[in-house]
Amino acid sequence: MEDSSGDLLMEERDELMVPFAHTDEDPTFRTAHFLKPTLGSIQTHSAAFPLLSNISSPESDRRSKNVIFPGWRGTQEGWEEWVDELSPLYGDTWKKAGIFDAILASTYQPRRTKFQTQFIMKLVEKWCPETNTFMFSWGEATITLEDIMVLGGFPVLGQLVLTPVESEEMLALEEQLRKIHTRISHEKGQCARESAWLEHFKGGEDKTLEHEAFLVLWLSRYVFPGNHNIIAKDLFLIAINLSRGILIALGPAVLASIYSDLGLFKKFLQPLSNLGTGECASKNTQLSLCSPLRLVQIWAWERFPTLCPKPNLILLGKTRSARWFEVNKWVAPNDIQKALDSAKDDFLWRPYAPTLTNWNPKKLYQEHEQYIIVTPNIDSEVETLVRCWRTSELVGFDCKEQYLPHRVGMQFGFDQDVPGFVERWNGHTDEFAWNHYNRPIRDEKLYIPARLFEADVTQRYLELWRAHQLKLRNGIGAGNDALPHDVMQQASADVLKDDDMIAEKQSDVESLSSSQKNNIPTLVNNKLFPLQKDDPIVEKQAGKDIPSSSVENDDENAEAVPEKEENTNGDDPKLTQEIHETFGTFAAGKEESLTEVAEICGENGKKFPNRLVMLRNELEIRNIRIGRLEKIVGQLKKEKCKNSILEDQRK
Repeated sequence: MEDSSGDLLMEERDELMVPFAHTDEDPTFRTAHFLKPTLGSIQTHSAAFPLLSNISSPESDRRSKNVIFPGWRGTQEGWEEWVDELSPLYGDTWKKAGIFDAILASTYQPRRTKFQTQFIMKLVEKWCPETNTFMFSWGEATITLEDIMVLGGFPVLGQLVLTPVESEEMLALEEQLRKIHTRISHEKGQCARESAWLEHFKGGEDKTLEHEAFLVLWLSRYVFPGNHNIIAKDLFLIAINLSRGILIALGPAVLASIYSDLGLFKKFLQPLSNLGTGECASKNTQLSLCSPLRLVQIWAWERFPTLCPKPNLILLGKTRSARWFEVNKWVAPNDIQKALDSAKDDFLWRPYAPTLTNWNPKKLYQEHEQYIIVTPNIDSEVETLVRCWRTSELVGFDCKEQYLPHRVGMQFGFDQDVPGFVERWNGHTDEFAWNHYNRPIRDEKLYIPARLFEADVTQRYLELWRAHQLKLRNGIGAGNDALPHDVMQQASADVLKDDDMIAEKQSDVESLSSSQKNNIPTLVNNKLFPLQKDDPIVEKQAGKDIPSSSVENDDENAEAVPEKEENTNGDDPKLTQEIHETFGTFAAGKEESLTEVAEICGENGKKFPNRLVMLRNELEIRNIRIGRLEKIVGQLKKEKCKNSILEDQRK
């Protein structure tokens, strides 16, 4: 029988968890829930955190002026009236097809301003095409299927956009639409434009094709926009299917187009010296981005309170996107950069969880955590959650993009562990990738986080993230032109060795005997204690700490320490020296000292402060940083010496 454990959606395990926004707070040992794959759940190499190219430069600022946004359009004149006319007639059909909210949202399109263009550019500087996520200095985030569904109203369930159901009746309707498209093109002496299409069908005498024509315009302008405001004939069959109430998964295709354009934008802003022949290697090259990037702007406004304008109140019957209609806020580019870099405490991981007037969160946001048993007839709303939470390949028009929600689990209320590697499906057909997106749920039960639960990260994730930030601050990145190419190659190899070393240290802990593990300290009421079977621990469930009432009584059998001799800062000279020597040895790579640390903790843990564990992590990272700097300095000296010899030879 095939082992499907690697295809499970989530896992539950006891972990030492740290609040990501407040890493100075004490860790908590509790039951945590993670989206898979994580480094601990599948024994493959970790995707970890790629090093981004630094594209912020005067050259990239100039090149950004050559970017146009045909996919970012305001509401067309006469469109809102047409929606109001057809909504009473076809509203039920739109709901059946899952597009009712998306059509209403099209009447509230935020206009693109100079500030919004600069805002998007600053976000693109943080974009990582390898993971389809934003790599901020304080954490990783991205626009997900949840955002596409809530802000855009697009369904994530249904049939593939590239293979709509066809019948003789539908093919006949498509032929009629093609003939009208051709006639409009001849009358106007150009391709059928959106304005001419609306003028021909809105309020016309022939109502037989009005609904289909309406949906064609909606798809062409607000869902899959192209260049030059032209009606796209390849959308006719999709519109006809939607007009029959057939559910089509527009959400994955829309998100795929957004991911693709963000990647193109990032590549376009690269310095010309970093690009090969034929890769946008001209100062006069223009980049056209046709995806609905307005959703990225709204996504950012929802999550960065310091950068968003004052939102509108949502009127009864309106969609969430109405909050951002005709609002704006000017922020200088440098201030945008600073705000993005300092948003650690302000970033809203779950902006849709709080209730708003006239906007009712769906099943995604329940008051209390839930466990749902997976059955063959699982609820469609639960199936929707699975699509938002599960890694997959997004199939769009002319693109396939990887979807990696396990990297941003906190956006869904899940705890975050080191993300595992996910294989690409580029070599497979669209149908194959789509079947993988549509694969059955393998989990026996699903966990749904509480609406206001504040997720944390594992200690291991925090360590790797800090190491990643040290690498960036030390100049190890593809965009740092100050170092020679061979030095950068060596530095990259050192980075991989560092990651391997951290993984080895993790395995060292796993290989300890039970008695040794029991001596590794745990946190109880902000103090370090050896972890014993009967020790009470603080468990954090549904966002609440539930301390055991018996914790204080556990010290009754411990050796009494006079209150005046209590050392809350942990500066017992003898013990401090012993701990520092041991941890310094461990950070230098002597694995046997791990046992010494466990013994010291078991012997003196009740007297030593709870900064012990953090001290080890800080020393390890500091040692890694110093070692890497020494290697880079050595390579630079060699390079300088080589250049001096060559110069002497020329003389």
